[in-house]
Amino acid sequence: MRQCRGKFILTTYSSNISRLNQAIYASKQTGRKICFLGRSLINATDIAETLEYMKMDKGMEIRPDQIKNFKDNQLTLLAAGSQGQRKIPHYQELQAVNSEKLK
Repeated sequence: MRQCRGKFILTTYSSNISRLNQAIYASKQTGRKICFLGRSLINATDIAETLEYMKMDKGMEIRPDQIKNFKDNQLTLLAAGSQGQRKIPHYQELQAVNSEKLK
């Protein structure tokens, strides 16, 4: 992640809380903001935080509409359900984010 010059995008299953915690820790160490994409991932992280299986520093998480306010090298995007499925909503969000940055 330290060597990544752009957005760091990680896809995983929303139930893999351990992997999400690893991404949160690495993002914190590299000064990146985290954005969760996908309804199942957002629901899983809400439950994990409630049960204290996951903890993030205040201000570390951003909403998808805030992505454009940060440089690419300040972002970690976490997406679930994208095992090659191009018609899922957050795949389209990622495409929109990338095309907007190219303009």
